[in-house]
Amino acid sequence: EAFVTWGRKHAVPLNPAADLDDFSDLMPLKDIIGDARLVGHGESHHYTRELNRFRFRLFRFLVAEMGFTTFALEVGFVEAKVAHDYVAGRHDDADAAFLSVNQTFGLYAHQQEMLTWMRCYNRDLPDDRKLRFYGMDGSQEWTHAGTAVAATCDYLDEVDAEFGAEMRRNVLPLAREITTSTLDQASTEALHTLIHGLTRLVGRLESEQFSYTDLSSRESFDWALGFAVMAQQIGTVLVEMHACPDQAWRAWNNIRDFNMARQLRWIAQRQPLEGRVL
Repeated sequence: EAFVTWGRKHAVPLNPAADLDDFSDLMPLKDIIGDARLVGHGESHHYTRELNRFRFRLFRFLVAEMGFTTFALEVGFVEAKVAHDYVAGRHDDADAAFLSVNQTFGLYAHQQEMLTWMRCYNRDLPDDRKLRFYGMDGSQEWTHAGTAVAATCDYLDEVDAEFGAEMRRNVLPLAREITTSTLDQASTEALHTLIHGLTRLVGRLESEQFSYTDLSSRESFDWALGFAVMAQQIGTVLVEMHACPDQAWRAWNNIRDFNMARQLRWIAQRQPLEGRVL
């Protein structure tokens, strides 16, 4: 009863039917959020129209009224790079952008509308003032490292073609074949070979970062290193699940949670000094 009494006194009523540009019910959030650079928005479950629509309206409010610049969603970090580039105006393929927002989020109307709105908002703005979209979850829902390795190899084609070809030949097939669903069929030797390859991939990028950056850009190098680290972390998931099958999903969730926090820190560090993230 005490909690209900407190809730009635302090609750902020929201209008789920409000127009997308009607922020009157959201104004109390200014005092609640204050100077926070990172704001989390949870939900009781995914894929509900009302929750997707509210998240879109909330982000518009935070951009217009509080100077927020970035939206990070619980979807694949590697895959969502396509949506990131679409929002930034680097390509015009809307369908590819929507589909890159995986776990079916990108199939929903209000998620598509939000990406389109962000892209339109960015028109004619300099790069340092544009809105940004990121995925903060593991590639392929943490089931395999193939997509992350392939994305890293695409970058290596530009800066170190010989090593990239070696990775495509020796590591990429294993990264695609060894998954959370095929672990019971994978040999320990094959798994060790994959982990060794992923470690070499990250190590090569870290040791050659200056030369690679000179051959490309700091932006593209940072993304490539992020892809490689993601692949390595998925490898960690596979190793833990293989070693302790009776605690497999506990390991999966722990590593996933840790890495989403790490990924969010990476996103926050890429913001302008005044940048703020939902």
